[in-house]
Amino acid sequence: MIVIDELPFSFVEKEGFMKFMRITQSLFRLPSPKTITRDCYEVYGELKQNLRRSFREAQPKICLTTDTWTSLQRINYMCLTAHFIDREWKLHKRILNFCPIISHKGEEMAKSISNCLLEWKLDKVFTITMDNASSNDVTVKELSKKVDMWKTNMMSGEHLHVRCMAHILNLIVQNSLKEIDASVTRVRNIVRYVRSSPARTLKFKQYCAYVKVECTKILCLDIPTRWNSTYLMLDTAQNFKKAFDKFHLFDDGFSAYQCSHLCEDGYSAGPLESDDWVNVRNMIDFLARFHELTKKVSVTSSNNASNTSSGSVITASLIRTKLHLKKQKEDNGSGELARDVLAIPISSVASECVFSTGGRILDSFRSSLTPNCVQALVCVQDWLREDKNHISGEEDLEYLEELELESDALFVYAAVLNLS
Repeated sequence: MIVIDELPFSFVEKEGFMKFMRITQSLFRLPSPKTITRDCYEVYGELKQNLRRSFREAQPKICLTTDTWTSLQRINYMCLTAHFIDREWKLHKRILNFCPIISHKGEEMAKSISNCLLEWKLDKVFTITMDNASSNDVTVKELSKKVDMWKTNMMSGEHLHVRCMAHILNLIVQNSLKEIDASVTRVRNIVRYVRSSPARTLKFKQYCAYVKVECTKILCLDIPTRWNSTYLMLDTAQNFKKAFDKFHLFDDGFSAYQCSHLCEDGYSAGPLESDDWVNVRNMIDFLARFHELTKKVSVTSSNNASNTSSGSVITASLIRTKLHLKKQKEDNGSGELARDVLAIPISSVASECVFSTGGRILDSFRSSLTPNCVQALVCVQDWLREDKNHISGEEDLEYLEELELESDALFVYAAVLNLS
C-alpha cells in the first residue's frame, strides 16, 4: 500500500490511519516508519532477484526506452525501461533503473545505460527509443560500441536508434502552429484576461448564460511549449465566441488589455479579429487528427504498454509479417524474430511517464529521500502492479491497418500544408 499508493513512510503514524487500525484490528502492532523503509528495501531486493532470474531463463532481446529528469533536489535522474514479448506472446514493460546521472551528455548517458545493463546481465539489446535531441545521437553511437563489444549488435547498430514518434509529431505540429501564431496569441490573451480574476470569471459566466452558451467546459490556458494544451485551449475557447463578443462590448478593460499586453517577443498581439476565429477553427480541425494519433502512440499503463500503438512498431510490412508469422508461432526462428520486432516501442512515453511518479515521490515534503530509496520505490511500484493489459499476438489486425493509414494520411497532410 505504501509503495503502490505513493504514501509517505510516516503514513503509519497518521492519526486517521491509527484510528482506522484500532477499529479494524486493535491487536495489530503498527510498524514504525523506519521498519517500513527497511521492508521496502527488502521487497525491492527480492523482486529484483526474481526479475533477474526471469531474464536469465527467458534470455529475451530487449528493446529500451530512456529519458532524463531533474528533481526538486536538482539531481539528474535517468529512467531505463525494458520492453520484450515473452514466449506466450505477451508484451511486458519493466523499469530497470531510476538512477542519478552526472550529466545529460551523450557519453555519460551511454555509460550509465551500459552499466545498468551489465548490472542486470542483459546484453541482447535490440533497439533503444529516444527523442531527436543531438545528445541522444551521441548516446546511441557510444552504446552501439558497447553492444559491439558484447557481440550482440544487430546489423552493426544501423537500426539501434528508434526515434520517438510522439516527439516527431510534436515537431510537425509546433511548426504548423507558427502559421497562425498571431491568432493563437490573441486567443491566449483573451483567455488569460478572463481567468485573471474571480470577478472577471463570474462576469464571463453571466455573459455565457445571457447568450445561451451550451458548452460546459471551463476555459483553460495553455502552455505554449505543449501543443496539445494549445489545442485544448483553442478547442474550448471557440465555443465561447459569442460570450467573448459580449465581453468586448461591455468591458472597457477587455480591448485595452489586448492592445497593451506585451507578449514574450516584447510586442503587442493586438485585438482579436474575425479572421482569427476562422484560423483557429481550421487549426482545430488540423490538430484534432494529431491529438488523437498522439494519444494512441502515447498510451501506456502503469506496468506495461497496454496497446499496439505504444508497444510496437506499426508499418504495413510488419502487419503483413504478423499475418504470416501468426501461423508459424511454433517455428522458433520466425516466431522469435517477430517477437523482437513487434516489441519495439515507437515512443519513449513509457519512460517519461515515470517522472510523474518520481515527482510525486520526491515532492517538497519528501525531498530528503536518497536516490537509492527513490529508485527502490519507483521500481517496486512498477513491478508490483498486476499485468492487466498485455498485448496479445492475436490482437486486432484491422486496428493496426487503420492506425497506419491514419499515420500516413497525417504526414501527407502536414507536408501539403507546409508546401502551401
